[in-house]
Amino acid sequence: FTKNRQADRLLLYNSAFVAEEVDTTRYNQIKGRSLTGYFRDNSLYRIIIEGNGETIYFLTDNEEVVGVNHALCSKIDIYIEDGKIREINELENPEGIIDPPEKPHKELKLEGFAWHDAIRPKKKSDIFLNK
Repeated sequence: FTKNRQADRLLLYNSAFVAEEVDTTRYNQIKGRSLTGYFRDNSLYRIIIEGNGETIYFLTDNEEVVGVNHALCSKIDIYIEDGKIREINELENPEGIIDPPEKPHKELKLEGFAWHDAIRPKKKSDIFLNK
């Protein structure tokens, strides 16, 4: 959706997935039934995931990974700054566990996760076909 010729919000239904590269082997992942993304000055700054939310999120301290949060939650509020996840709030019925990064109790990939870096657009012009 647009407002005044700028991106205003984005809606995804049935199967929403958000992923962010932490390093070459680890990825923050959040998924749920629906997603609403909010834009300010054409930049995504907030995401709300509703329904069957799941997260795998790496906790860092000065760029060092110190833990991995595995959580289930029916509503998740995510704040983005400079293209990176800044904050995740698990709002409704959260349950989860934080593991040390070297010995997680479960798989570090949510079902449906795939990181296709080779075909991922890196700049605005990458989304347009060259003829």
